Amino acid sequence: MVAWLERCKALWKRTGRTTWIVLMGVAGMLLIFLSGIGGGKAEEISQEPMQTGSQQTEDAYRTAAEQELTELLGQIRGVGRVHVMLRISGSETQVYATEQKTETDGSRTSRESKHVLIGSGNAQSALVEQIQAPRIIGAVVVCEGGDSIQVKEQIYQAVSVACSISTAQIYVAAMKS
Repeated sequence: MVAWLERCKALWKRTGRTTWIVLMGVAGMLLIFLSGIGGGKAEEISQEPMQTGSQQTEDAYRTAAEQELTELLGQIRGVGRVHVMLRISGSETQVYATEQKTETDGSRTSRESKHVLIGSGNAQSALVEQIQAPRIIGAVVVCEGGDSIQVKEQIYQAVSVACSISTAQIYVAAMKS
C-alpha cells in the first residue's frame, strides 16, 4: 500500500494537475456508465394487467372520494353502517397556462395565443395552470338506515351537495340484515 502511494506521488510530480483532473473525470464517467449496465434487481412479473397512469389516478381519486363520502354519511343520525360506490367520467385533465397577444393595425385586430413554456433548450414543457379532477356522475349508497324516508332524504341532499350531482344520479338502498 505504501509503495503504491509513493508511485502516485512520483507520478503526480512528473505530470501536471490538469492531467490528473482529466483522468479523474474520465474515471468518474466510466463508473457512471458501468453502473447503468450491471446487475439491477430483477423485477417481479405481475399476473395482473398493467394499469396506465391515468387509470391509477382515476382509481385513486374514486377510492379517496368514496372513503371521504362514507365517513361523511356515517356521521348522519340514523345512517348506521354505510357503503358508497361512485361512478366517475373522464380522467384527470391538465389545463395549461397561455399567454395572449393582441395587435391592432387600423381596422384589423389579430390575436395570438400560445402556451407558456418553462425550462430551457430541449427540456421545455408547458406550464400547468390547473389540474381538474375527474367528474362524479353517479353514486350508490347502501346503509343500515336506508329504509327510513327521513334518512334517505338526508343522504340524497348530502351526496348531491358533496359531489355536485343531481339527486336523480343518486340511489340509496337499505343494507340487508
